[in-house]
Amino acid sequence: MQSYSNIIIVRRIPIILKKQLINKNKIKIMSILLYIYIYNTIKIHTINNRKTLVLLFLILLGIIILITNTRNNLIAITATAILLLFSNHWLTIYMLLELQTLIILLIIAQNKQRAHRIEARNKYFILRAFASRILLLGCLLLYNTTNEYRILSNYTHNYTYGKILITCILLFKLSARPFHIWIKDIYEGRTRKNIIILRTIPKITVLYILTTRNPPLNILLTSSILSVIIGTIGAINQNKIKRIIAYRRINNIGFILLGIRIDTLQRIQARILHTILYSFLTIRSLTILHKINTNKHLLIELPNNRQNNRRIPIRITIIFLSLAGTPPLRGFMGKWLLIQSTIKENLILIATLILITTTISTIYYLYICVFSFFIPKETKNKILITELPTSYSIAWNTFIRSLILLHPNTILLTRWEITTQLLNVSPNNFTSLY
Repeated sequence: MQSYSNIIIVRRIPIILKKQLINKNKIKIMSILLYIYIYNTIKIHTINNRKTLVLLFLILLGIIILITNTRNNLIAITATAILLLFSNHWLTIYMLLELQTLIILLIIAQNKQRAHRIEARNKYFILRAFASRILLLGCLLLYNTTNEYRILSNYTHNYTYGKILITCILLFKLSARPFHIWIKDIYEGRTRKNIIILRTIPKITVLYILTTRNPPLNILLTSSILSVIIGTIGAINQNKIKRIIAYRRINNIGFILLGIRIDTLQRIQARILHTILYSFLTIRSLTILHKINTNKHLLIELPNNRQNNRRIPIRITIIFLSLAGTPPLRGFMGKWLLIQSTIKENLILIATLILITTTISTIYYLYICVFSFFIPKETKNKILITELPTSYSIAWNTFIRSLILLHPNTILLTRWEITTQLLNVSPNNFTSLY
C-alpha cells in the first residue's frame, strides 16, 4: 500500500508545479501534502534508522542551500528527494527521478541570455531522456526476471540484465566514469547558484538508492577506480573554474563508490564522514565563487577580486586546500579515515591509488590559490561582494578547525553513532564487522 500512496503523491506534484509558475504561494500546498504523507508513513509503517538519518541530512542541506537560493524549485527538489527515501517500488523510483529531472530542467532553463546555457539545457534534456528510457527498460527486465516491481533484498539472480542497466543509469546520474562525458559541458553552462543545488540533494538520493538496493559490486569497483583516475588527471591544465569543479566532483564520486564496494563498519564510517565533509565544503566553495565576479569563469580573473576584499583569497585558499585533504583542515580527516580503513582491509593498491590521486589533485587546487594571491590584477573595476559579517565568519571557521585539531573524538564518536544506527548493530556485536 505504501507504493500506491507514493504514486498518488507523485501524481499531485506536477499539478502543483504547474500552478507554482503562476502563483508562488501554491508551494504551500506541496509542503502540506508532503508533511501529511510523512506523518502517515511514520504512523502506519515502521521506518528504519537509515532512512530517518538520510532524511534529516537532506533537510539540513536544504536549509543551508536556502541561504544562497530562495527559489521554490529547491523545495520541489527536496520534496521529491524525501519521497525517494520512502519508495520501495521501482516504478515509483522511476517516476520520482523523472520528476526531479523536470524540475532541474526548469532551473537550467531560467536564464536564456547566453548561448552556452541554452546548449547546456539541450544537452541535459537529450541525455536525461535517453537515460530515462534505459532505466525503464531495466525495470521491465527486472520484472521479467523476478515478477516483482517491489524492491527485494534477495533476488534469485544477483546479476540480471535489468539490475545492471539500473546500476549503470544510477552511475550516469552520479556522472561516474565511464558516464561522465556530459558533466563538464553541463557545468560550464550553469550558474554557480544552480550548481550548488544540483551537486548536493539529487546526488545524495541517488547514492542512497545505489547503496541500499544491492548493486553489482564489480561494476561499482571498476567505475570507482576509473572515476578517481579520470577525475584527477582531467582537471590538470584546466583554466576554467567550472571544469575544475566538474572533474573534482567525478574524483570524489569515485572515493564514495570505493566505500560502497567494501561494506565493513569502519569503511562505512569513513564514507559517511567523507560524504558529509565534502558536501558542506562544496557548498561553501561554490558560495564564495558565486559572490566573486568572473565574466568568463577563468582562473586568471580571480586576482581582480582582491581590490575590494583582501580576505577572499584567504577564504578560497583555506576551502580548496581543505577539499584537497591538507592537514589540519577539515577535509583531511575524511581522506585519512578512508585510507586507514582501506589499509586495514589489506587493499594496498587502492590505498596507494587514493594517495597518488590526492597528491596530484592538490596541484590544481594550488593553481587556484596561486592565482588568488600572486597573479597581478588586470582590471580596476570595483566589485561588490555580499558576505556575512566578518566577525561571525572568522569565529565559526576558527571554532570548527580548532575542534577538529584539538578534539577529533567529537567527530569520530558522532561518526560511530551514525554508522551503528545505519547498520542497526548493537554495541555488543559490532566488532564482528571489522
